[in-house]
Amino acid sequence: MIFQEEHHAKKISTLLLSLSLVGAFSLTTITASAEDIAETTLPTTRDEDINSWMPDTNLQQLVLAQIAGLTNVNEITPQKMAATTFEWTISPESNPFANVSNFKGLEEASKINITCTESDFNGLGLKNYPDVQAKMTVTFNGRLQRTFPNGIDFSTLSNYHSVNMEYSSIFYSGKKVYLNGTNYSEFFISFEELGLTNFSNTWLTPGWDATIAMDGGISCTYIITATSTGFQFVLEETTDFDYFYLAGKTFINRPNATSAEGPDFYIELDSSNNVNLSGYISLPVDFDFTGVTAGEPVTVEYWEYDSANNPIKQISTPVTLNGNFGERYSADIIRISGYAFTGADMTNNLSPNNGTFTNQKQTVKLSYQKLTSGANQGLVLAQYQDENNKPISEDILLKGETGTAYATTQKDISGYTFKEIIGNKSGTFSDGVITVTYVYTSNGGATDPSKPGGTVPDEVLLPVWRAYNLNDGDHLYTLNMIGLSV
Repeated sequence: MIFQEEHHAKKISTLLLSLSLVGAFSLTTITASAEDIAETTLPTTRDEDINSWMPDTNLQQLVLAQIAGLTNVNEITPQKMAATTFEWTISPESNPFANVSNFKGLEEASKINITCTESDFNGLGLKNYPDVQAKMTVTFNGRLQRTFPNGIDFSTLSNYHSVNMEYSSIFYSGKKVYLNGTNYSEFFISFEELGLTNFSNTWLTPGWDATIAMDGGISCTYIITATSTGFQFVLEETTDFDYFYLAGKTFINRPNATSAEGPDFYIELDSSNNVNLSGYISLPVDFDFTGVTAGEPVTVEYWEYDSANNPIKQISTPVTLNGNFGERYSADIIRISGYAFTGADMTNNLSPNNGTFTNQKQTVKLSYQKLTSGANQGLVLAQYQDENNKPISEDILLKGETGTAYATTQKDISGYTFKEIIGNKSGTFSDGVITVTYVYTSNGGATDPSKPGGTVPDEVLLPVWRAYNLNDGDHLYTLNMIGLSV
């Protein structure tokens, strides 16, 4: 360098002069003088060409535009870079680093703030410049699958000074969970399945958990906790939930949506556990409940009951019903000579005569009472139930001569909206017992007709059934589900 050559010449002339005037001084003493040491120390500013320490001319222009008062790249010095906070935004519309291939020299900055919105961040090539990464605070937002098209590899983020995920950050991996009546209540999804690689649950806020819910008004919520390898989903128990509402349904997110349109949950990153990570990421998950699983059998028993509604003995061979989980079953109410059907016993955890197959064995106990003589007449039982097969109004039992017409009636039940009818609303009486079930959806509570606008909690409503004498059609009695006359 020129500076070094001038200094060398000065040093030689000084040495010759010293030798001629004071020959007794040693060469060592003269060359080690304090003045010479000061002169040989490099200056605190860089006078060399900027291309020697920041070779990328496109990067030079970016830096020049950020330092106030400079008009030429040759005016850029490390000292001026260290005194400037650099701010750049990367987006699909604008990428200032698009033409930068070498980031050498940017490490002279003391602070660099980068905001990246839905652009390929790993494609910048910063992984080869750890000294530059150490100066960067990076903020991500928007659809992260565009920023990290191959998934978020958290090991590539570890060298940055800090990394923040704004609340608008969403990463849709396309993960779909296939569930059925057997595995729907509890399941596991690994971090990798959701596009999170080299991720640690220790980076989550202490005590973190989350929930994810199905849409469409279905009361189905999962509680999510993190393990060392992924997320555990456990169905939150609710008193009115039945898998029947999920069977055959799918809950899907749209891949390019800016926010989740289906089930999703948030993870919260805590910088106190990992110094350079903070913020939130929305993780949408798709659910498919169309899988078919065999349900446990339903046993239908036919019992004689006395007038006090106590079971006496079985009067017909039990029938076993089989079906897939979530499918509906219907127990046949058969005609038994000398007996009149009076209803289904719902005490002691017995099941209704119309319900759904589950992962538990069920028993339906149909009640009959003995008559003095038989009758050549048919029966039609009209039932009124909610979607959980629970009675919400008194059954109606119609009788008539075999071959004659019958017609059931849809009721207006306060607090409920009619949904569908199972069976034939009208037809002709036959030798057997015909069941017609009217299904209703709840409007949020059962209304007491005697109190307009008032509601009655579900737990105080009791299903009832009536018994009729098939010989003369007289009403014998009405019982509620616990055997009390009403």
